[in-house]
Amino acid sequence: MSSIERALAGDVLVFDLRSQGERPPVLVERGHRTARTLLKDGPLRVTQVILAPGAEIAEHQSSGAITVQVLEGLVRFTTDGRTHDLGPGQLLSARPGVRHAVSSAGGATFLLTVAREEPPGPEPVIAPDAGRARAGNSSGQHPEAWLSGPVDGVPALLMPVAHALIQGRRDLHAAAGDLSPAELAARPGGAASVGFHLRHIAGSIDRLFTYARGEGLTPEQVAALQREKETGAPFLTALELLEALDFAVEHALRALRTTPLAELFERREVGRARRPSNVLGLLFHAAEHTQRHTGQVITTVRILRGTADRLEPSGQTGAVAAGH
Repeated sequence: MSSIERALAGDVLVFDLRSQGERPPVLVERGHRTARTLLKDGPLRVTQVILAPGAEIAEHQSSGAITVQVLEGLVRFTTDGRTHDLGPGQLLSARPGVRHAVSSAGGATFLLTVAREEPPGPEPVIAPDAGRARAGNSSGQHPEAWLSGPVDGVPALLMPVAHALIQGRRDLHAAAGDLSPAELAARPGGAASVGFHLRHIAGSIDRLFTYARGEGLTPEQVAALQREKETGAPFLTALELLEALDFAVEHALRALRTTPLAELFERREVGRARRPSNVLGLLFHAAEHTQRHTGQVITTVRILRGTADRLEPSGQTGAVAAGH
């Protein structure tokens, strides 16, 4: 049952995990992994993750606290050089920002719960079940971020940046939260894939805020930028891509709260060409760049939902601005 046919939020919801925990044979044969959102309500998200034998989820981090509860099989959770082997009935918790990887040699099903820390203040929650029904439509029960009042701790002059990042995050979760790996990689009409846009948005926010601090990119950031440009590069799951996005947005909001207004017009240089900008210009570009790619994601998802034939992924040609 797709998310358009079932509620993702409500006063009381009941899930039959016995039936949902069965691994589809096609998943086992192809050695893939998949994720299905069960609950998306406010800062809380519960996802059923199915790993085929040998499947892995690459190292990543979450902006919220997480728990992993194994329903079937054995799961290996690796973090900070430590390995935790979990079986049915066991539950692991990790704090926000802890980098971790997950794998299963024989296949497994587990519940992932994420309790994301939302920005203080009257930041509302996106209307549930907006993904497949109305990809990117945030004009439902709750006002858009820019009409939701100030974000606590963010200077008024930088509030539009915070609102744009928050709205982008909402719309991306709504549009792409339950896309399959094939949908993430599909390129209708040769357009850049949703997977590319999600990866690029998170990376560009990180790089632009690095430049705004007056710092150059680290080797890790340069390597991440190169991976965004690779043709035919495999994508993470929607869950992993959106977790990386969440982390980038939360980090950006914290940076906005501590940005001295007296430094907004200080000169900054971008990329190896050291092109001129300033702090305010970089922060504004992070906001409008996020919104631009968010719109492309929403449009691409709408096209995918209206396409009957399975689209095959091909080489990636999305435009990546040099240095960010």
